[in-house]
Amino acid sequence: MVSSSRKAAKQGIDAVAGMIEAIESQIQAISQIRDFVKDFQQQKLTIQEFLAGPVSLYSSEDELLQDILEQMLSQLI
Repeated sequence: MVSSSRKAAKQGIDAVAGMIEAIESQIQAISQIRDFVKDFQQQKLTIQEFLAGPVSLYSSEDELLQDILEQMLSQLI
């Protein structure tokens, strides 16, 4: 891990900032899920809306997948 961090630093990549950004994104997604379930519990959503899931989660999954693919490609170069 240390050697990977040093390689990234040589290439001008701030690995810690990238990890922090990824964690903040995950926290945001989890918070949205929590709020969605809370809304259902408080009967603000119908069962059909609940079963469909939160709309914001779909875009987060796409963004997360894109970030992972970008990281994999950057490691190959």
